[in-house]
Amino acid sequence: MKYTRCFTRFDTTNLKAKYFVKKGKISWKECTINKVSRKGIGTTFHADEKITIGSTLHLKIFISKESEYFTVKGILKWLIQRENNLFGGIELTEVLSETDWIQLIFFIATPSENRMENTGFATPQATRKKRHPSPPPKVVSL
Repeated sequence: MKYTRCFTRFDTTNLKAKYFVKKGKISWKECTINKVSRKGIGTTFHADEKITIGSTLHLKIFISKESEYFTVKGILKWLIQRENNLFGGIELTEVLSETDWIQLIFFIATPSENRMENTGFATPQATRKKRHPSPPPKVVSL
């Protein structure tokens, strides 16, 4: 049976995030998001922590420096080790909200030199130099 995805995946350029595994003491650890969709995340884990498939993970996804982020929760569906890193796929327990998704896609699509330091949005000067496409309009079913 062929598997088809519900949502389009996008490659990210080392999107910074932190995670903790739901068990015991909360201790945020560094990770990098490599792929993202509204229902899943491909992640590189940088910690030595033993993570098992089926674990519930909480993530902070940063859409600017450390000042602006949103949180998501998901289940670790697969995990492989390559060299010193662990790569895993996380299925989110809830589809990303439209607001979070638009902010995330804008952040991924906008080159870092065109973003303001603390908001994650393009500066007025940068948008005059180079126009960025608007996010797609919201589709409403009647």
